[in-house]
Amino acid sequence: MVNFDEAQILANAQRIYGMRAAIEAAADEIWNRGFDLLFFTSSGGSLAMMEPFRFWIDTASRLPAASMTAADFLVTGCSHLTDRSVVFLTSKSGDTKETLEAAAKARNAGAWVVSVAGVPDSPLEQLSNRCLVYENGRPQELIFYLLIGRILYKNGDFPAYPEFADNMKHLG
Repeated sequence: MVNFDEAQILANAQRIYGMRAAIEAAADEIWNRGFDLLFFTSSGGSLAMMEPFRFWIDTASRLPAASMTAADFLVTGCSHLTDRSVVFLTSKSGDTKETLEAAAKARNAGAWVVSVAGVPDSPLEQLSNRCLVYENGRPQELIFYLLIGRILYKNGDFPAYPEFADNMKHLG
Protein backbone atom coordinates (compact mmCIF):
# COMPACT_ATOMS: atom_id res chain seq x y z
CA MET A 1 0.00 0.00 0.00
CA VAL A 2 1.29 3.42 -0.87
CA ASN A 3 1.71 5.60 2.24
CA PHE A 4 0.61 2.77 4.55
CA ASP A 5 0.17 4.13 8.07
CA GLU A 6 -0.58 1.33 10.53
CA ALA A 7 -1.48 3.69 13.38
CA GLN A 8 -3.96 5.53 11.16
CA ILE A 9 -5.61 2.31 9.97
CA LEU A 10 -5.96 1.11 13.57
CA ALA A 11 -7.45 4.45 14.63
CA ASN A 12 -9.84 4.45 11.65
CA ALA A 13 -10.96 0.89 12.40
CA GLN A 14 -11.59 1.74 16.04
CA ARG A 15 -13.61 4.84 15.09
CA ILE A 16 -15.65 2.95 12.46
CA TYR A 17 -16.27 0.04 14.84
CA GLY A 18 -17.45 2.66 17.32
CA MET A 19 -20.26 3.31 14.81
CA ARG A 20 -21.53 -0.26 15.16
CA ALA A 21 -24.78 0.73 16.89
CA ALA A 22 -25.56 3.32 14.19
CA ILE A 23 -24.68 0.86 11.41
CA GLU A 24 -26.87 -1.85 12.92
CA ALA A 25 -29.68 0.69 13.39
CA ALA A 26 -29.44 1.48 9.66
CA ALA A 27 -29.60 -2.25 8.84
CA ASP A 28 -32.59 -2.68 11.14
CA GLU A 29 -34.31 0.30 9.52
CA ILE A 30 -33.76 -1.24 6.08
CA TRP A 31 -35.10 -4.57 7.30
CA ASN A 32 -38.12 -3.05 9.05
CA ARG A 33 -39.06 -0.92 6.02
CA GLY A 34 -38.92 -3.96 3.79
CA PHE A 35 -37.42 -4.02 0.31
CA ASP A 36 -37.66 -5.75 -3.02
CA LEU A 37 -34.03 -5.19 -4.09
CA LEU A 38 -30.65 -4.39 -2.54
CA PHE A 39 -28.92 -2.45 -5.31
CA PHE A 40 -25.25 -1.41 -5.23
CA THR A 41 -24.03 1.40 -7.48
CA SER A 42 -21.11 3.82 -7.44
CA SER A 43 -18.13 4.75 -9.56
CA GLY A 44 -14.83 2.92 -10.07
CA GLY A 45 -13.12 1.63 -6.96
CA SER A 46 -16.08 2.53 -4.79
CA LEU A 47 -18.25 -0.01 -6.59
CA ALA A 48 -15.39 -2.51 -6.64
CA MET A 49 -15.21 -2.23 -2.83
CA MET A 50 -18.95 -3.06 -2.56
CA GLU A 51 -18.98 -5.99 -5.02
CA PRO A 52 -17.95 -8.61 -2.42
CA PHE A 53 -20.99 -7.63 -0.35
CA ARG A 54 -23.38 -8.13 -3.26
CA PHE A 55 -21.64 -11.46 -3.87
CA TRP A 56 -22.07 -12.34 -0.17
CA ILE A 57 -25.81 -11.71 -0.45
CA ASP A 58 -26.03 -13.74 -3.68
CA THR A 59 -24.22 -16.74 -2.20
CA ALA A 60 -25.56 -16.71 1.37
CA SER A 61 -29.22 -15.90 0.85
CA ARG A 62 -32.15 -15.64 -1.52
CA LEU A 63 -32.42 -11.88 -0.98
CA PRO A 64 -32.61 -9.98 -4.28
CA ALA A 65 -29.41 -8.08 -5.02
CA ALA A 66 -27.88 -6.40 -8.06
CA SER A 67 -25.09 -4.00 -8.91
CA MET A 68 -23.85 -1.85 -11.77
CA THR A 69 -21.61 1.15 -12.20
CA ALA A 70 -23.23 4.51 -11.63
CA ALA A 71 -22.47 5.48 -15.24
CA ASP A 72 -24.28 2.39 -16.56
CA PHE A 73 -27.20 2.98 -14.20
CA LEU A 74 -27.51 6.56 -15.47
CA VAL A 75 -27.59 5.42 -19.10
CA THR A 76 -29.64 2.23 -18.86
CA GLY A 77 -31.42 2.37 -15.52
CA CYS A 78 -32.22 -0.81 -13.64
CA SER A 79 -35.48 -2.52 -14.55
CA HIS A 80 -35.70 -4.12 -11.09
CA LEU A 81 -35.45 -0.81 -9.18
CA THR A 82 -38.70 0.31 -7.54
CA ASP A 83 -39.88 2.58 -4.77
CA ARG A 84 -39.35 -0.39 -2.40
CA SER A 85 -35.68 -0.83 -3.35
CA VAL A 86 -32.65 0.07 -1.25
CA VAL A 87 -29.74 1.64 -3.11
CA PHE A 88 -26.25 1.56 -1.57
CA LEU A 89 -23.70 4.09 -2.79
CA THR A 90 -20.26 5.03 -1.54
CA SER A 91 -17.82 7.83 -2.28
CA LYS A 92 -14.69 8.84 -0.41
CA SER A 93 -15.12 12.48 -1.42
CA GLY A 94 -18.91 12.46 -1.27
CA ASP A 95 -19.01 14.50 -4.46
CA THR A 96 -18.28 12.06 -7.29
CA LYS A 97 -20.37 13.35 -10.20
CA GLU A 98 -21.81 10.04 -11.47
CA THR A 99 -22.46 8.78 -7.94
CA LEU A 100 -24.39 11.95 -7.09
CA GLU A 101 -26.42 11.66 -10.29
CA ALA A 102 -27.13 7.98 -9.51
CA ALA A 103 -28.25 8.89 -5.98
CA ALA A 104 -30.58 11.54 -7.38
CA LYS A 105 -31.97 9.12 -9.98
CA ALA A 106 -32.60 6.48 -7.30
CA ARG A 107 -34.30 9.03 -5.02
CA ASN A 108 -36.45 10.23 -7.91
CA ALA A 109 -37.54 6.61 -8.43
CA GLY A 110 -38.59 6.54 -4.78
CA ALA A 111 -35.83 4.15 -3.66
CA TRP A 112 -34.36 4.35 -0.15
CA VAL A 113 -30.79 5.66 -0.56
CA VAL A 114 -28.12 4.56 1.90
CA SER A 115 -24.69 6.02 1.38
CA VAL A 116 -21.26 5.61 2.88
CA ALA A 117 -19.07 8.70 2.56
CA GLY A 118 -15.66 9.82 3.68
CA VAL A 119 -16.67 13.45 4.21
CA PRO A 120 -19.37 14.69 6.58
CA ASP A 121 -22.09 16.98 5.18
CA SER A 122 -21.16 16.00 1.61
CA PRO A 123 -23.47 16.39 -1.38
CA LEU A 124 -23.93 12.59 -1.29
CA GLU A 125 -25.10 12.76 2.30
CA GLN A 126 -27.62 15.43 1.32
CA LEU A 127 -29.08 13.12 -1.36
CA SER A 128 -29.31 10.13 1.00
CA ASN A 129 -32.02 8.90 3.31
CA ARG A 130 -29.26 7.54 5.54
CA CYS A 131 -25.52 8.28 5.36
CA LEU A 132 -22.74 6.64 7.35
CA VAL A 133 -19.60 8.78 7.40
CA TYR A 134 -16.27 7.01 7.91
CA GLU A 135 -13.96 10.03 7.47
CA ASN A 136 -10.32 8.96 7.07
CA GLY A 137 -10.46 5.93 4.80
CA ARG A 138 -9.72 2.27 5.29
CA PRO A 139 -11.19 0.07 6.46
CA GLN A 140 -14.48 1.57 5.23
CA GLU A 141 -15.42 -1.98 4.25
CA LEU A 142 -16.08 -2.55 7.96
CA ILE A 143 -19.30 -0.56 7.57
CA PHE A 144 -20.54 -3.01 4.92
CA TYR A 145 -19.45 -6.09 6.90
CA LEU A 146 -21.69 -4.89 9.72
CA LEU A 147 -24.49 -3.49 7.55
CA ILE A 148 -24.87 -6.44 5.18
CA GLY A 149 -24.03 -8.98 7.87
CA ARG A 150 -26.85 -7.62 10.02
CA ILE A 151 -29.33 -7.73 7.12
CA LEU A 152 -28.36 -11.35 6.43
CA TYR A 153 -28.76 -12.10 10.15
CA LYS A 154 -32.22 -10.55 10.22
CA ASN A 155 -33.13 -12.74 7.23
CA GLY A 156 -31.97 -15.89 9.07
CA ASP A 157 -29.02 -16.41 6.73
CA PHE A 158 -26.19 -15.54 9.11
CA PRO A 159 -26.89 -16.81 12.64
CA ALA A 160 -23.23 -16.28 13.62
CA TYR A 161 -23.55 -12.51 13.04
CA PRO A 162 -23.39 -11.44 16.73
CA GLU A 163 -20.09 -13.27 17.25
CA PHE A 164 -18.82 -12.15 13.84
CA ALA A 165 -19.66 -8.51 14.61
CA ASP A 166 -18.01 -8.73 18.04
CA ASN A 167 -14.85 -10.01 16.37
CA MET A 168 -14.86 -7.28 13.71
CA LYS A 169 -13.48 -4.93 16.37
CA HIS A 170 -10.13 -6.60 15.55
CA LEU A 171 -10.34 -5.97 11.78
CA GLY A 172 -7.90 -3.04 11.86
